[in-house]
Amino acid sequence: AMDYVRSFGDVFSDNGMRLEETVLEDNGNWLITLSFFDSDNFDGRVYKRFVVDPERKEVVSMTIRNPEAAF
Repeated sequence: AMDYVRSFGDVFSDNGMRLEETVLEDNGNWLITLSFFDSDNFDGRVYKRFVVDPERKEVVSMTIRNPEAAF
């Protein structure tokens, strides 16, 4: 997921990128949450969740993760 973010270059800044969560789903996909510096958010970070297909070794989707909401 980190390499995927870095491949976007100017679109995403990997400044302060940090691994926050990893979850293996029942279907075999990985949910990976990364965070980045963002002074506009409540804790100074923005969170993005990536669904990774381990067989194809690629990101299937990316969503914004709200850490205040239930998992």
